[in-house]
Amino acid sequence: TGKSAHDFTNDSTLSKNTVILNENNEESDEELPIEKQNFKIIEKSDADFDKEELDRFCFDRNENVKLEIERLKKGLKQTKKSSSASTRKS
Repeated sequence: TGKSAHDFTNDSTLSKNTVILNENNEESDEELPIEKQNFKIIEKSDADFDKEELDRFCFDRNENVKLEIERLKKGLKQTKKSSSASTRKS
């Protein structure tokens, strides 16, 4: 039909009520209005943004520290291997 959901929502010719079916799946005379849901928008304060930024910074810093520790461990293992190899040769 080329109509969007917005067009159908605002079409005054369409019913804004839902139809209740009885036990035999026959249309009942009782109609219920459609209820709109109101979503509460949570405003973030500057303190919230500052905390998020600090948390992100701390996480990144911790990751960098972990990577540096791993790099140093590998370097230490290599140093131990090369020093033990040179000790055996002497």
